[in-house]
Amino acid sequence: LHGSSCRHGIAVLGSEGSTNGYEWKSYDDIEKMDGSLGRIIYIDANGNDGEYWLDSIYEEALKIRENYCSNVYSAALALKASSPKTSNSQNHSIEDKKQQMRNASPGTKVASPPVMNSPSNH
Repeated sequence: LHGSSCRHGIAVLGSEGSTNGYEWKSYDDIEKMDGSLGRIIYIDANGNDGEYWLDSIYEEALKIRENYCSNVYSAALALKASSPKTSNSQNHSIEDKKQQMRNASPGTKVASPPVMNSPSNH
């Protein structure tokens, strides 16, 4: 599910009261819905009834997701900023060599790393 879509499952009960599966209802764009997502009514262990609205749970979930993504992004930036720069110096020498080869005229030789010959090549 992406963006502001949501899916809600209603338990399908078997003959013995066990859950056989779920019937899923999808809400494609919650932000554009006119009505409420609904409410859950329950009875607790003491026999007291209660309810909670799905709209407030959805709004809280959006805030948590936004906070989580922001923290992951901040951590990635911090890791990138604190990463060692040693590998960049190696990359510069390779890139410099490539640039020398591109800039050289067709007849010019550019120094390349030495090639090791095996004894059978002599």
